[in-house]
Amino acid sequence: MEAAYRPQLPSPNAFDYYYEAGRAVESLRAFSGSRQPPSREERQWVERHQRVWTLLREGMRRAYSLPEFWVNSELYPYLGWWRNLARLINARIRYAIALQDGQDAVRDWQAGFKLARDIQGDNLLSLLVGFACEPLVHAPIVHQMDFFSAHECRQMAQTLTDSERQPDRLPSVIEGEMKSTLKLLDETFAPDPDRGVTNLLDLFEAAGFGEAEEGRSDPELEQRIDALNRLRQNPVEYARFTAQVRQHALKGIQRFSEAFALKHGRFQPVSNTEPRTLAEVVALAFVPDAAVPGRRYWEIRAQRRLMLIHLLLRVHYLAEGRYPSTLDALNLKELAIDPFSGEPFIYRLQGERYVLYSVGATGRDLGGKRRQPSDPPSTPENLFLTRDGWR
Repeated sequence: MEAAYRPQLPSPNAFDYYYEAGRAVESLRAFSGSRQPPSREERQWVERHQRVWTLLREGMRRAYSLPEFWVNSELYPYLGWWRNLARLINARIRYAIALQDGQDAVRDWQAGFKLARDIQGDNLLSLLVGFACEPLVHAPIVHQMDFFSAHECRQMAQTLTDSERQPDRLPSVIEGEMKSTLKLLDETFAPDPDRGVTNLLDLFEAAGFGEAEEGRSDPELEQRIDALNRLRQNPVEYARFTAQVRQHALKGIQRFSEAFALKHGRFQPVSNTEPRTLAEVVALAFVPDAAVPGRRYWEIRAQRRLMLIHLLLRVHYLAEGRYPSTLDALNLKELAIDPFSGEPFIYRLQGERYVLYSVGATGRDLGGKRRQPSDPPSTPENLFLTRDGWR
């Protein structure tokens, strides 16, 4: 199926250029992704892919949409390509910085940022891949920010400002998940009850949904399987059950949508209700989990704003010889607001330096706490632009 798609260039769709670039880019096992100058192997990799870079630049000038062929396909080979392209951009930026070419680094970053933002739509999988690509593209800029001139920082800050102030493609993610859910429901619940129940049990087995521990029986699971099997002989109950599952699945999509909303001006996790009926249990197999993507979405947005503020703080420092006492001096308006608190980001001067962070998913200021490697994963922490204490 993938081989059947061949974009005709030039094209009005950025996807076609990303597709051609992704097909042409080679994987690189020795990719470091660090803040250090690229290795000899990485430099050679960059130099071999000048055509790929040309395609990315062309895509940067065009609007992005996913072709219907790919929306309806169950194959996602291009998602791996996007990650390779983000790595190439990362290496190109580090290469430009090593050559003391800040303007070239900015141009590469702008193309990579658009790639990452473009693919954050159409379905949950592409959203998550876009989330993975964006920090890869930002990393060389973030770790070498003191390298850039005031003009270059303003260029990047304007790109981030424009991005934050434009409607993003999140509605297409929700619409895509809705389409996928309805399509899977239609494919699973065949008109024939016997076939529909078989499809459903096959789906559960393939997903490992509701499995008991190995070597142990689970009476509740066995009761659910028995209840499903009884539907084979009762078309009326099967039709009623199908309608109930669809109703609960659509409610699940609504919860998925709400996970990305800022209720009362700040992020609040959406709790998944415990399923009580068999229809609710079955519906869970068709609906994406709302908790992690919603939080991750706002973490990416918050870190994007933190990066913008860091850039403008550097511009202020280069002009004034000092950092401002408050963020008001930067005239950020709504972009100074932390989506996790609904209040301005935490900013404090510390001698000649400063500390800047979001309260993060905790929703409260913990004094700039970071989870240490020895801490449990559930340890509360605040959200910084990077994990290693930059600034």
